[in-house]
Amino acid sequence: MVTKSNAVLVAGFVVICSGLVIHGQRRSLQASPVVPVAERQSLRDALNSEFSGDVSAVLSDLKARDASGKGNLAGVAVSRPGQRNVDGDSGAVPGQFDYYTLALSWEPAFCEAKKDKPECRGMSADQFAAKNLVLHGLWPSKTGDSQHTYGFCGVAPSVQQLDNPAGWCKMPALNLSAETKSDMAKFMPGQQSCLEKHEWYKHGTCSGMDSDTYFSKADSFVAEASNSNLGRFVTANVGNIVNKADLTSAFEQDFGPGSSSSLSLTCTRANNQDMLLELHITLSNPLPAGGLKVMPTQVSGSGNGQCPPKFLIDPVHAAP
Repeated sequence: MVTKSNAVLVAGFVVICSGLVIHGQRRSLQASPVVPVAERQSLRDALNSEFSGDVSAVLSDLKARDASGKGNLAGVAVSRPGQRNVDGDSGAVPGQFDYYTLALSWEPAFCEAKKDKPECRGMSADQFAAKNLVLHGLWPSKTGDSQHTYGFCGVAPSVQQLDNPAGWCKMPALNLSAETKSDMAKFMPGQQSCLEKHEWYKHGTCSGMDSDTYFSKADSFVAEASNSNLGRFVTANVGNIVNKADLTSAFEQDFGPGSSSSLSLTCTRANNQDMLLELHITLSNPLPAGGLKVMPTQVSGSGNGQCPPKFLIDPVHAAP
């Protein structure tokens, strides 16, 4: 709630806007004159007490509009992911979700657009990640939440504020065993950019597992996937254009007829070519014993994703 000390500033911001639209937990700032530069820091301080860390993005956009002479805030929004409780977390409760999403990445396609990433610099064709799907994350998920906003269970705001690629390595260290760290170096190349910290604090904290168990289990899923018909199909077709139907057929050889309804494929376009970027498998919660092959579960809104009927399994350094 805005305090009396900054109520005037907040009120002033509302006055200069043509409207403050409140819908659920989303507030949109629309069609307003430009705020004078001298007032922006005071406005930032006033609004941050109410709107979390998104105000800076709005003010940056405002500055750009000011410089360009457009002078309005149409389409700019300040959003709050959820009410914070007295402990400072997002309000999400560990274990209260419907299914897991196992997100596997095809690293060569990822690196087409992220060549400056540590895991992409000097990537060679003989590395595991150049020939196998690798770990992006294991996400506790809620039905209907396609953006996977459920997260940050019990995570302090000061840690949440570091959740961006530039801040991941500044997040607190995780308590992982030597074995888990070794597996992660192979199965999750993004750990070179401290991706595992983001994945733990955003997603893993809601799993009900400790960090070592969480990543050990996720790493084991990558190993299983690489030894499946699905994994062998992908590895055998590096550098080839494949049929989406053939990939989903390979998936069903592992997981049973109709199981591809739990599979979602994401493609990207680079060098005038559609290519596989990521693969999501919806898994049961709780995770049953017996390995990855007994875990897929159909979730409304999943299915085979947005990849076209044919796409490339991109090789390393395919781009000129």
